[in-house]
Amino acid sequence: MFLPVNFHSTLRASLVGLFGLLLCATLLAAAPISFQNGRQAMERGDFAAALDIFQNLSQQQPGNPEVDFLLGRSAYESGDFETAIFAFERVLILQPQAQRARLELARSYLAVGDLQSARSNFQVVLDRQPPLVVRNNIQHYLEMIERAAQQHRVIGQLSIGLAYDDNVYKPGWSSSLLLYNSNYRREEDLNLNLFGLSSGPVWQQGNWQHKLQLRANYMTFGGDRYLSSLALGAEPEYRINRQQSLTLLGQISLLDFAEAGRDAEQYRLGVSYNFFWAKNRLNLVLAGEVNEADDEQYGYLRKLLTIQYQRQLPWRLTCSLGFRLQRTRYDAAGPLFSEKRRDLLREYNLGLSRPLWTAADGSRQLVAQLSQVWTDSGSNIDLYPYDKQVTSLVLSVSF
Repeated sequence: MFLPVNFHSTLRASLVGLFGLLLCATLLAAAPISFQNGRQAMERGDFAAALDIFQNLSQQQPGNPEVDFLLGRSAYESGDFETAIFAFERVLILQPQAQRARLELARSYLAVGDLQSARSNFQVVLDRQPPLVVRNNIQHYLEMIERAAQQHRVIGQLSIGLAYDDNVYKPGWSSSLLLYNSNYRREEDLNLNLFGLSSGPVWQQGNWQHKLQLRANYMTFGGDRYLSSLALGAEPEYRINRQQSLTLLGQISLLDFAEAGRDAEQYRLGVSYNFFWAKNRLNLVLAGEVNEADDEQYGYLRKLLTIQYQRQLPWRLTCSLGFRLQRTRYDAAGPLFSEKRRDLLREYNLGLSRPLWTAADGSRQLVAQLSQVWTDSGSNIDLYPYDKQVTSLVLSVSF
């Protein structure tokens, strides 16, 4: 029996290719599979390789919780959430108190859409009173679950302000009162109340306008005292010309938290530039903030840049565009992590406002504001990154 020449060529090429594959498989099998190799793969972001290594290690070392934990982490980062769930559950069978593994298990359940399992595991960690930063992130995940469980959601905000100002261009006194309340229909532990009072002298010397303010704030969270603060702020403003002004921003604050270790002295310093032309206004702010907390894990250095643009439109409408960039570097690592936290927040906002009613003498006004805010917050610790969008409608009364 004779076969075409091209058949033999094809067969030879196939055998050579098969041999090459077998050789590669042999070399890979001969390569040492170690825990350290898996850690290195994770550190360089090669989670697929790490997943393969830890799957092999879990077969060689069944019941090793450290291997299973990293198997779950690499599986989660690779998008294999079912494998991650099985791995974290194996860790908790041997170490029921491993709260970090339970957090990762809750995140994995959330990723596959099992909201009930995710909520219950988050709640277990929350009931054990973890550090405040962890509690805040769990609350964020619980809010995500609450939103995902609802087909329709309406967000509203009502703002009411009261202020007294004795002609700031002459020696006088400026005071303001702030009352803020946020209540949740289902999650009462997230209810927030804020009372703020600010008062101090205002005077002008030539092109300079000076403002000193003493500020006191009291905040409750979930019905319990969360924070009390006392601050002294100074805002000297220099009028460059009719279109431009420059303001220096400085504030020293004493923060008294209900939780031990978070009490801090806080220092803020910045500069604000305003430019007006025609129907436009541009505001640029550069600022820095140092938070010297009793416990170094809550201390940080924060840098801030904000850009805000406003434009007067027909029909008494005002459009606004804004951007905020905030970088935070914490002083020490938290008890659950081996590295210091680093956060980078980007926020974009778009708004539209219009007076609905104005008194004949201009002393009172009702203004409606519609805004959309997009937030992208990243962190070197994977428990803290988040994305969110907030739409709000605010009615403001000034008098």
